[in-house]
Amino acid sequence: MSGVKSDPNTRAVLVPALDDRAAFAVLVKRLAAAAPDAFIVVADDGSMKAPVQAADIAAAGMDGVVLRLERNLGHQRAILTGLNWIMREKPGAAVIVMDSDGEDDPADIPRLLEAMEASGADAVVAERGRRSVPFWFRMFLRLYYAFFWVLTGMRLRHGNFSALAPAAALRIARMDEAWSHYGAAILSARLDVARITIDRAQRIEGRSRMSLTSLVVHGMRSIIVFADRVLARATLFAAGLGAVCAALLVVAAVIKLWGAASPGWFTAAAGLLTVMMIQSAVLALLAVVLAAAGRSAAPPARPDVLALIERVEPARPDGYDEKAQQGRGQT
Repeated sequence: MSGVKSDPNTRAVLVPALDDRAAFAVLVKRLAAAAPDAFIVVADDGSMKAPVQAADIAAAGMDGVVLRLERNLGHQRAILTGLNWIMREKPGAAVIVMDSDGEDDPADIPRLLEAMEASGADAVVAERGRRSVPFWFRMFLRLYYAFFWVLTGMRLRHGNFSALAPAAALRIARMDEAWSHYGAAILSARLDVARITIDRAQRIEGRSRMSLTSLVVHGMRSIIVFADRVLARATLFAAGLGAVCAALLVVAAVIKLWGAASPGWFTAAAGLLTVMMIQSAVLALLAVVLAAAGRSAAPPARPDVLALIERVEPARPDGYDEKAQQGRGQT
């Protein structure tokens, strides 16, 4: 598709971008200083107003491509599409995933790679340290982290900024879970994951387009990745609640037999506890049925994510590729 030759020793930097050319033009220059040998892969997520240009990569003296997706898929799906392209065109490449707005600092890439080498981990993720965001955003994140832990029993405090060893990159690229949430897919892949704390840098240009609704949807998608765990924990919670209600019903009966209960108290307490026990049983049964249905259902047909790439525009350090310009002029 692109004419880019495979190089098993390549370190690829994958950047999903949406109408972020001004920020990316600065970011790629920082990448040139921090990782001059990296191959840049931009997954342009259906940009309409300010799409990243391959000329920006070439102007920074770096090699790379811009993958023009045929429509807006969302950052997570753009990442998956880019990973699949890298695994086909650059087999054996280690991959660094980062956002295009500059909040992921290229100067931290060596830290990710050093942590991977020192720990021997399959993947290294950047857990968020200090970040310049509104108070309401920080509060939402804290609630989300707690909610995610309660539902799944796992900790998810990282975003897209991460480094993947070649085998890990290939596994994530083949996972349907990454279609919903890249960060959650890393946890679901049963990889050896190392974590380092990295402060978020300032955005290079503009303001975040993430609304509260977008954040809620993004959080829900991370939980969906662990649907089986959520259903299992819901079953245990329902069973535990039913057991507590049964124990309280016995206690209420003992109090009634002792004659310590006021008239009508035992009837009200027994009725409430019985209703709660029935609801717990129904919840547990529903969770078991949903889990069984999910296990027995045939896996959905895996989409050909590479078919979502409308065209590939190569960039070379010595200048912009003429074929890329001709391809853009024909569309």
